[in-house]
Amino acid sequence: MTNLFFIVDKIHLIQRAVYMEFNLVAEGLKFMVLGMVTVFLFLILMVIILNFQAKIVSRFFPPKVVDSASNRVPLAKSSVKKDNNAMVAAITAAIMTHKKQIVKKESDVKKIH
Repeated sequence: MTNLFFIVDKIHLIQRAVYMEFNLVAEGLKFMVLGMVTVFLFLILMVIILNFQAKIVSRFFPPKVVDSASNRVPLAKSSVKKDNNAMVAAITAAIMTHKKQIVKKESDVKKIH
């Protein structure tokens, strides 16, 4: 008879443990959903506030319109070619310097090993 009570008691404890485990999982899911909804609502609120702020700023501080056609200065073809040659020379010098640094680093690594 005591074995029967012992078995019934064990079954009851297992049922309570399963129920508690299910309850903990349900609580975890509730908190997860609550957190996700909170973050989603915060982000929606932030977007609305930033859009409202952008409208206010653009109303009081409108962007300046620059007429790009009136600011252009016609360049002679020789000056453009000269600037292009200077740019090519600068790029070539930068590439050569970079290659020298890579070779130096590789030789330093070979010395270590």
